[in-house]
Amino acid sequence: DTSHAESWLNVARARLKLWQYQEGLQAAEEGLRRAIRRDEFGQLYSIRGQIYTAMLLLPKAMESFDQGLSYTPKAPRLWREKGLLIQRMGLPREAQPCFEKALEYDKLDSLSWRLLGDVLREQERHKKAYEAYAEALKLDPRAAVAWARYGACQLALARPKDAVRSLEAALKLDPDMDEALTGLRAARQALKG
Repeated sequence: DTSHAESWLNVARARLKLWQYQEGLQAAEEGLRRAIRRDEFGQLYSIRGQIYTAMLLLPKAMESFDQGLSYTPKAPRLWREKGLLIQRMGLPREAQPCFEKALEYDKLDSLSWRLLGDVLREQERHKKAYEAYAEALKLDPRAAVAWARYGACQLALARPKDAVRSLEAALKLDPDMDEALTGLRAARQALKG
């Protein structure tokens, strides 16, 4: 039934996955015209922001995420998406509060923990990043990227033995991960002295 906002939201999501951005935007706009509930508005502004991000229309994406948050200020996904956008703009310090806000509303979101670790690591706050990656791995121990970055933090904290174990764990999950392969070489070199 195309009279419901949720149907248009699903169309917009499908169009985004197919890289059909204009059609996705049209579906999101149609959904916004039909939305009634605050959560519908929040989700539709979120998908619109994701489409604008994919199109590299970053100011429009930011506006969409902010509009979504005006309807659903406790939506962790919107905070995470806004943080990703800000991080993509090269502003890790400014992105950090978005990931912290996402975690305030959903402490079990392993992706937000990893993304928080990423922005902390970009700021060379390795101990805090290490702690964030540890939380991400408690929630999702099969996250190869989190293992690799956890290992990178261990190396930065002068713990090469631990780094080797973490980077090997990453490679067990994703044997071709360049980040983990490079980190493992560096960790083994650090062990040699």
